[in-house]
Parts: sequence; C-alpha cells; structure tokens
Amino acid sequence: MRPWVGSSGTGSLNVFGLAAATVAIAQDNTFTTNERNRNKAVRDMVTKWFADRGMKPTDCQANFMFVNIGTPAKAFREACRAKGVMVARDFPPFEKTHARISLGTMEEMQKAVQVFGEILAKKSTAAA
Repeated sequence: MRPWVGSSGTGSLNVFGLAAATVAIAQDNTFTTNERNRNKAVRDMVTKWFADRGMKPTDCQANFMFVNIGTPAKAFREACRAKGVMVARDFPPFEKTHARISLGTMEEMQKAVQVFGEILAKKSTAAA
C-alpha cells in the first residue's frame, strides 16, 4: 500500500497555483529582469571580493560558485558554521582546495564575505 500524500497526489503543491504563478511571471518581464540584475550584482560582489584577495572563483552564471580557498572545504565550512554562515558540502575531487559558495541576497552575502574574511585571515596567519 502506498503512503497517502494528499488528495491531489502532489503533496503540498497546488497545481493550479503553480500554473497561475508561472503565467504571471511569464507576463511580468520586470520581475524577471529585476531578479536577474539583483543576482548579477550579488555574483559580481562576491567574485570581486574573492578576486581582490587572490582567490579566483569559477566563472558562473548560476546561484553558486566554486572558489579555490587553498584549504580543505570541511574545515572552512565548520568554521563558517560556527559564525552562522552555511557553506555547501564537499564536492570531490575539489574538497581539498575548493569551497562551493551558494549565493543569497546582497545582505546575506555581505555577512558571508565578512565571515569568510575572518576565517581565511586566521588561516593565512596560522600558515605564516
């Protein structure tokens, strides 16, 4: 016997609501354009932040980037988590030097890069 997932069989998704939202978004180009512009501004800010510190992120057009941070991703991720910033899981075979950085809002990423700076500064001080 299958578990019950709701009367429509789609769990909590309302198919008619999804269809209406899809049509509304397709008809409102300003929303899509504004979101693309906001996403690009965030991506550009984070890319520049890493580049200014000698770390080259991958060229991305998505909501994440890989960055060669020169340290294992696990240690970086755990240090970020301790300061309230989440960093994605390991992505073999790059986990020894690269972190996958998911992009959020401008405010979220401004906090994130501040935390990244604190953690990466400690790493470079410890290496010296």
